[in-house]
Amino acid sequence: MSKLPIKSKSTIKGNILTIISLISDRFSSIGAIILCLIFMLILNTNNIVSKFVNKQAINIISQVYQVINFPFETINMLVSDIERYTSVINENEVLRKEVSYLKYQLKQMETEINFNVSLKKLLNVVESSNYEFITAKVISKSFDNFHVNLLINAGSKHGVKENDIVVYNQDLIGRIIEVSETSSRILTIADPQSKLPIIFQDSGEQAIAIGNPNNKNILAAKYITNPNIIHEGEQVITSGMGGIFPFGTIVGTARVFNNDIFIVTSIDWNKLDYVVVNLSR
Repeated sequence: MSKLPIKSKSTIKGNILTIISLISDRFSSIGAIILCLIFMLILNTNNIVSKFVNKQAINIISQVYQVINFPFETINMLVSDIERYTSVINENEVLRKEVSYLKYQLKQMETEINFNVSLKKLLNVVESSNYEFITAKVISKSFDNFHVNLLINAGSKHGVKENDIVVYNQDLIGRIIEVSETSSRILTIADPQSKLPIIFQDSGEQAIAIGNPNNKNILAAKYITNPNIIHEGEQVITSGMGGIFPFGTIVGTARVFNNDIFIVTSIDWNKLDYVVVNLSR
């Protein structure tokens, strides 16, 4: 019968130390894990506390800001309301002035309409609806000390007749005095032979405008009954007297100089290249 081997005391002691070392290492690892878990829990707890504290702090700061900012917001709103109110007042003032000016213009227009109607009745003017229009080119200009005439490229075959009225931009140029088949001659209002019946629109004074070849834009007003009532800048139109020129065509504006009355026209004779002929039917 064989005998079991008997271990020495030193061997048993070494084995016991090995087991204890293994147990110690195992418990050390567990302790480290536990410490890590505790540390993580502490960190998480600190984050939760920090978030809670931050949230409460933000709420408090927000409420304090609202309390402090409320008066400033109220003041800003009041300032904005005052600015809008002031703007509305200014706009109303501008509109009031515009309405007043439009009323004034309307009154002036009504006065002029009534004046024209009265003059037409007084002068027994026939409405000038018997006209057609043709545009003609100025092909020759005769400007000297005795004549201010124009030649245009429209004649009888275009319907032009003697005494047809010629205008440019509603300003009176003159009348046709000679007609051929393809051309016509115009006696302008600046010609000294032109005797144009006129009326001063504001004062109602009538006169005869006579041309001046030395100054084609200045017409002399003659045979005025009451020259003292004519004022500077008054508009001058044709009176319709004599039956050649219709009533109401623009001639120019009044100029008073040393008790003499003149009419200033706005025609640029040197640049006058086209005219409009009113063709009588």
